[in-house]
Amino acid sequence: FCLIYLDLRHDKYDAYLKAKQKYPQVRFIVSNPCFEIWLLYYFTENPKAESSSQAVKEQMKKCVPGYNEAMDVYDQCDLEDKYAVAINRSEKKNAFYEEDKILVERNPYTEVQDLILILKQHWLIKVGADIWAERFFMCSHSIISQTEKITITGRKKGFVQSTGIIRSRNYLA
Repeated sequence: FCLIYLDLRHDKYDAYLKAKQKYPQVRFIVSNPCFEIWLLYYFTENPKAESSSQAVKEQMKKCVPGYNEAMDVYDQCDLEDKYAVAINRSEKKNAFYEEDKILVERNPYTEVQDLILILKQHWLIKVGADIWAERFFMCSHSIISQTEKITITGRKKGFVQSTGIIRSRNYLA
């Protein structure tokens, strides 16, 4: 899995399409403009469209005072048992977009909920009373460069590393 931020940029979208063809074994999880859209679904039913990733991060600061990208929002805001609400909200918003509307023009948009559901299904991860087998991390950087290379940054962490999931500083659920 590889999380991609489109940052509302058509050049990143084009690079994503090329990488998707070049790396068919990778499941790309797209967020537009950025990952924080997913986090906002924990706090609001309908995050507003913004003109930049920075503006989305400012929205996050209204929900989580002092928010920064390195913050452990999952623990700090006690979100462990609230993932189903975020999934429902993001799926509801995504359903409003026309099928033929390209991803970079969907704002806000995220597919992180798809990853959560896949992980739950494949690894039978229980949420709520049982803590996730481990917290899952994803790349929190735009990972497709202009040269169509996938650059992956992140911390190594036992179980997650062994499953081939790419991750770094942001919690998924």
